[in-house]
Amino acid sequence: MTTRLFVLLGALAASSSQAAWPTLAASAGYESQIFTSQAWELVDTNDFLPMLRVGASTSFEVGRGFLDVGLSFTTGASRESAHAGQVATELWLRGVELSGLYRYPVLKWLEPYAQVGVGWDWVTLTLVQSSRLSQTVSNVAGSGLLGVQLPVRMGLGGGRLPFMVFDVGGGYVLRPDYAFTAMAPVSSELPESIPDGAVNLGQLPMHGWVWRVLVSLRW
Repeated sequence: MTTRLFVLLGALAASSSQAAWPTLAASAGYESQIFTSQAWELVDTNDFLPMLRVGASTSFEVGRGFLDVGLSFTTGASRESAHAGQVATELWLRGVELSGLYRYPVLKWLEPYAQVGVGWDWVTLTLVQSSRLSQTVSNVAGSGLLGVQLPVRMGLGGGRLPFMVFDVGGGYVLRPDYAFTAMAPVSSELPESIPDGAVNLGQLPMHGWVWRVLVSLRW
């Protein structure tokens, strides 16, 4: 009798734990931002900045849909000889973002969504010359995207099984202009042409259209 009671209590506890366990997801994928400002030609002759995006989120049921609250990290770099090959430049963008994504399951395998996010970005610009001038500037960023998720259930049968989710989306990232007004040599030895150790390159717009392709594991 005692053994049966413990087995029953264990089964109830396992069932309750499984029901209370929140939905979690981990994602990784490719993201690209498109810059249309003429000032971007200082950095790269290509208007696209490729980036890697990784993140994690949890879900809450809201009405007939779901709200995914997530935290993500994005990083991307560009290196090119701009201005007819006379100036070699490097740009490195890193950012963290807190986002809210509302998805509506139209079908079991089709979930359109809308996402808004706010974050903080760090941009490092370097002129690769003998003096190697560089500066890192940080600023707030906001984004809005529309897209679709295609969840595929992994495995057969009942119970709680994970989903592989394919995500395609696009939207716009809004950032204030980044002021690279104190470009300084990386080396402590300052060349004679830079007596005060700083060069003003002015403003670099960093807003633009963005699109992404992600793969997530949701369980």
